[in-house]
Amino acid sequence: MLEEARALTPRPDDGKIEWIHGRAEDILTLNLGRFQAIALAQSFHWTDKLLVGNIAYDSLDDGGSILLIHHEAPVRATSKSSHRAGHPLIPYEAIDDVLVRWLGRGKPPPDPNREPYQDLLARTRFGSSERLFLPGRIDLVRSVDDVIDNYLSTSFAAPELFGDRLGDFRADLAMTLRARTDTGFFWELPGDTEVLIATKGWPG
Repeated sequence: MLEEARALTPRPDDGKIEWIHGRAEDILTLNLGRFQAIALAQSFHWTDKLLVGNIAYDSLDDGGSILLIHHEAPVRATSKSSHRAGHPLIPYEAIDDVLVRWLGRGKPPPDPNREPYQDLLARTRFGSSERLFLPGRIDLVRSVDDVIDNYLSTSFAAPELFGDRLGDFRADLAMTLRARTDTGFFWELPGDTEVLIATKGWPG
């Protein structure tokens, strides 16, 4: 990930951006200085959340903010035909069936006991937070390879879980997907995005 980030950094910004390998729980010991903003995008759930929330508070300048960016599951109605732009919706259940065959399980269900992030932030020194809602796009079109690559980028279907069978798994999933589209593409409804913004108050 660091190699990709460095490779994608525009040349004019080279030297202005520093890429560091470390854990959120270790921010204070890395001696990185203080920040005006700290953003965690689709990653807060991997951390010791209450600890990291308070570490972020200590790492911010007065008036600085933490931004928790995460996707919500699609909640809006899809089209009546479940097709858009002539492409079928990604067949998530069929993909889950393939994952079960290969790994013994599919995509894990949401944790019903997960504390809402807004409630969790309220238990840190930040206290209250603001919620910014960003509606998801409904015009995303994915190729068969796009769909497979997206699944392989997840923790529950990471490439290393398949070992030397990765190529066979990919071929199996590709065959399953191609059998479910006449165009070679799928329509994706990725869901909406929520950004929680909590700000460190000024002294006094």
